[in-house]
Amino acid sequence: PLVVVTMIGKARHVFNPKDVRVGDLILQIGYVGADFLYRIANLRPDLLEPIEVDLKAWSKARWMLTALDKAVAVQIMESPSFLRSGSEGGLYKALKDLSRATGMGYRIWLDRVEMPPELRTLSTKYSIDPLSTSSHGLILVVISRHKPVRFLIESLKYSGYNVSVIGEVIKEGEFFIGKGEVFHPPTEIIDPLFSLIDDIS
Repeated sequence: PLVVVTMIGKARHVFNPKDVRVGDLILQIGYVGADFLYRIANLRPDLLEPIEVDLKAWSKARWMLTALDKAVAVQIMESPSFLRSGSEGGLYKALKDLSRATGMGYRIWLDRVEMPPELRTLSTKYSIDPLSTSSHGLILVVISRHKPVRFLIESLKYSGYNVSVIGEVIKEGEFFIGKGEVFHPPTEIIDPLFSLIDDIS
């Protein structure tokens, strides 16, 4: 379903990419690939049989695919510099959009990126990049490190959300750091969802 809404009124806080500063922290709320797992579980559950992955819980996880509740919760607790929801193209696409909007770069620590173990298993079996998987329901929050970030994280966790500081804003460049290596995101971001559904028999 697609909903288009026009709202007129006074805003308490307006997000402006110009408010983002070097050193601001990047928080992840929600899971990378939740949307991907939901669709696989409902459209192609046969893909799971060879690797004995049980996605019954994910087949009913439609409630996880909205970012609205997370965005509202964040704004009630603290005023972030910027918000970006996940979509097709996953974490790669969300970060690319963040970089384009702000004109700045980012540094991401892969060991802090939260994704379900089922996604890692599927990614290994079918040779797909989990960071490019459809991730509706995920939001990236950019917030100054001088604000009460720890309080925000603990409050969100208490409210039932998974949240992690996965990186920081830098002046320029797009870097992912993991297992002692540094790499850049792909130039062309291809969400593997539809090719996986259509091509694998």
